[in-house]
Amino acid sequence: MIPDAAAPAPGLNVGPSVSEPAQPKMSKFVRNSFFGTIAGFAITLGNFFAGLIVARVLGVEGSGVVAFVMWVVTMVVAVGGFGFPASLQRYVPELTAQGDDKAASSLSNLLFWPSLLASVIAGGAFVAYGMTLDVSGVDVANASADRRVWLVIGLWASCQLLAEFGIAYLQGLQRFDQVAKITSISFVLQIVLVLVGSFLAGSVGAVLGYVSASLIPAICAFQAGAARGPVDKSLRRRVIRYSGFRWAASITAAFVWARMEVFFLEISHGTHAVGLFTAGLMLASIAVQGPQLLTRGLMAYFSEQYGVGAYDKLRASYATSIRMMALLVLPCCFGLAALAPEVVPMLYGDAFRDAIPASIILVCASAVGACATIAAIVTWVMERSDFEFYTGIAGAILASLAGLIIIPEFGIIGAALSRAATQIALVAAGLWFLERVLKCPTPYADLARLFVSAIVCALAARLCMNLDSSLLMLPVAIAAGAIAYVLALKLTKALPNEDLMQIEAITSHAPNAIAPVIRATVRFLKR
Repeated sequence: MIPDAAAPAPGLNVGPSVSEPAQPKMSKFVRNSFFGTIAGFAITLGNFFAGLIVARVLGVEGSGVVAFVMWVVTMVVAVGGFGFPASLQRYVPELTAQGDDKAASSLSNLLFWPSLLASVIAGGAFVAYGMTLDVSGVDVANASADRRVWLVIGLWASCQLLAEFGIAYLQGLQRFDQVAKITSISFVLQIVLVLVGSFLAGSVGAVLGYVSASLIPAICAFQAGAARGPVDKSLRRRVIRYSGFRWAASITAAFVWARMEVFFLEISHGTHAVGLFTAGLMLASIAVQGPQLLTRGLMAYFSEQYGVGAYDKLRASYATSIRMMALLVLPCCFGLAALAPEVVPMLYGDAFRDAIPASIILVCASAVGACATIAAIVTWVMERSDFEFYTGIAGAILASLAGLIIIPEFGIIGAALSRAATQIALVAAGLWFLERVLKCPTPYADLARLFVSAIVCALAARLCMNLDSSLLMLPVAIAAGAIAYVLALKLTKALPNEDLMQIEAITSHAPNAIAPVIRATVRFLKR
């Protein structure tokens, strides 16, 4: 039974007492996760290598200009998306799981046309504003004074709004294989055109390279406009409520998660500080993206579970998923933070050495946010996006106060510390809500043991670099950290045997070069 939108979303403890409906097949989830991971790697690698190109070719100032443009586009997408992509990802899998493909198509069509209108208006508004400015140098200290910067912002914002909708539409239909193909092609286009654009037209040319990655996904959005049909009033009410809160939450969350500090740094310290801070953000993104890519299929999978009333299964899947996320992301983040003094100059050049302290802070804090991604997905599936909105308001206030008081005084260190503190506070509130209101407990004891094990990993890696700080020692430090992590996992007994058995099952089809190592590690860790 689908709960009415006017009623509070049910908690996870209200499932059937006698027997539960048949569960969605895990094979679909594994398949979606596999292709979702490929798509995510394409996006992550595209942004990572594009960022390296910009840093190496254009330097700190040029990186600052590109980061400023990226922040503006992120804000536009949050405002102009109306929460519709999130609704596609949430409701289309539920409708298809119930066998109502027609309703899924009608819903997609209903949400497409206002999204297209928003794309046109947003792009036109920025182009019109840019035309009112005088043309100045491309890589100026104040990027907001350059006409060409606003013209490319308009183009990118228009394409990105449709691209977000197009990808969400395909993910809602669980066509993750198509998403993987599209993002892989876009990855190649982005890298080539960012490189060419950086040499030919500086920062503006680099941004045009980023725009190319949005073109194919934007075209896919038009598929949603093909099928028309009525949308049930009760479903419409649920979608409107969910979209509204997700929309408002995405706007407020942009102040907390989407580089809001870039705006205040650009005003108070210029694009040089923005470039340094962005290097830290990129490093944090590198640390968490790999594990987070494995969550690509969770929204559809959890939505199916909720749609058929499998609440106990959803609760158990949450606990397992957050442990798996912590297992992967904590050593990645803490280990990379330990190696940041060597990694940052190696990746971005000696001009970015001043970014090392902020990078360490941002990388460590990103581990908490990455683990909380699982909790956020469950909250969205339970149709409690209103909570995200309310906490987002609190986060936006904190971020704004930090931008007005702390960042002007302390620069990029202040930006990094305030960002970390705000995000950790919001994550704590989210976990409390999930446990107390939605009755979905978080396995804190297991997470604490994983945290301690990751600290041991970081200490081992740092000890190796202290003995020899040359880049040749990096592989040794990484290997030492990995070995120390496995030993710490064994001593702390951080993972229950059922999780280890699931790891064995999921990785049974891994390449022959990897599978024996995974199996041996799992056997070693079993209690």
